[in-house]
Amino acid sequence: MRTIQSPIYGAAEYGRYEIINFLVEAGIDPNIQTEDYTLATPFRYAWLAGADYDTIKYLLKQGADINEVSAAGYTCLSAAVARDDEKVVKLLEEWEAYGDVEADVKKG
Repeated sequence: MRTIQSPIYGAAEYGRYEIINFLVEAGIDPNIQTEDYTLATPFRYAWLAGADYDTIKYLLKQGADINEVSAAGYTCLSAAVARDDEKVVKLLEEWEAYGDVEADVKKG
């Protein structure tokens, strides 16, 4: 199955904040989901690829789901911790991100 995706995914994946901003100002939904089974958002593309602080922060300000979970069960916070990205970890904690989804489910 072929899917058509917005350029915002590539911009998010490569941490191109200025392109994301341009696209959002032009009317692209910053939380658009892919047309495949993953329903990934630009935010997920960004954090899975290890995008920079400014890109992550911008997408959060646009209403990104901070606790979106990848198909492998990772959240943005768990990915940032695994990469030892202290700046992004601190940002995500300030925004009250969850870390280990499986642990949270088992507690609840």
